[in-house]
Amino acid sequence: MKRYAALFLTLCILPGTAFSQDRDDRDRRVGVRAGSFVFKPEVRVSESYESNYLHVDSNEQDTFITEIAPAMVIESDFSRHALRVTTYGAFGFYTNDSDDNYIDYGARLDGVIDVTRDHRIVVRGGYSRDHEGRGGDDVPTAAREPVKFDEFDANLAGDLNFGRFRFEPFVFGVDLDYQSVPLNNGTISNQNDRDRVEYGGGLEVGYSVRTGYEAFVRGEFKEIDYDAAVDDNGLDRDSSGFRVLGGMNVDLTRLIEASVGLGYENRDYDDPTLENFSGFSTSGRLRWDITQRTSLFATVERNVEETTVDNASARVDFGGSVGVEHELLRTLGVYAGAGYFDRDFEGITRNDDIFFGRIGAEWDVARFAALNFEYEYEHRDSNVANLDYDDHTVLLSVRFFY
Repeated sequence: MKRYAALFLTLCILPGTAFSQDRDDRDRRVGVRAGSFVFKPEVRVSESYESNYLHVDSNEQDTFITEIAPAMVIESDFSRHALRVTTYGAFGFYTNDSDDNYIDYGARLDGVIDVTRDHRIVVRGGYSRDHEGRGGDDVPTAAREPVKFDEFDANLAGDLNFGRFRFEPFVFGVDLDYQSVPLNNGTISNQNDRDRVEYGGGLEVGYSVRTGYEAFVRGEFKEIDYDAAVDDNGLDRDSSGFRVLGGMNVDLTRLIEASVGLGYENRDYDDPTLENFSGFSTSGRLRWDITQRTSLFATVERNVEETTVDNASARVDFGGSVGVEHELLRTLGVYAGAGYFDRDFEGITRNDDIFFGRIGAEWDVARFAALNFEYEYEHRDSNVANLDYDDHTVLLSVRFFY
């Protein structure tokens, strides 16, 4: 999984999600009904070629990757309340080096409790075993295999509506557990330094200015506690911080869905040698259904992320992306997207410019089968020597579903 795939997922332009979200006529899964639940199985088989899968500046290596990814979604069909359980897996096989083979899997639960017509409780949580692709910022260059990690997360939120006002209190928690990896020289890289718990909460308050337009203010705090008192470099990476955003949500039925916020973020580190962060924060999402067949997507973000890069306190990503999808036929859709991020490492001079783009098509070849083709390009331009890279990926997949 490429490191920026999550952003394209947000844009709804990944295969399998491209035309199923908010477009019932494209979601052809019918499922198997059992009482008040519907079971929706699927499996995706893909073959991809990657020109520089190690993400290195020189001595590039290419590979073919075969992936088999089964999944099962179980959805409730209650008159009130809602429940969804998702289980999935991904089995990847590399032709260049079998040490890069992976087995990812996970399960998620999403539930909604309708307390009254205007008040709901939303519960989300899950577990996943995943891996980090080669060339990641926190992955050793000389790693012999990908870094594997376990993630547990839980979220609890309220959706409380009183006339024009909406209140959304929330709490969250994430537990991350990384596995150490062998290096090419026979030693071991201690990835346990990255094990941590992230937790926090906050409140979002919205006010309906007029139909389809809501002003909001959102405040949240986050604590990060690393399992190790200090890492291998003697740094205490525990931190605490907060973020405040104010902005507008727009929801014009079957036309535009948008949310944009601007505010301030602060993060203080327990270790006095690590540089604290404070500065502006922003978050924006747009979906514009230009026609019944064409949709435009856009995102913008400025976020503070964790990193264990030597002497850096944090990684600050600022950028965004734009994408478009179009239905050529009822059974054939095409999509394209591109984006850019400025990645700045607090406390050190490293700065990366990251560009990425993707084009593809999805074709429903039969009632319960779809073909997907896509091309993806990724480029990193760093002011640190030997960290630049270019990577091209071509993928062909078939998805069977019911």
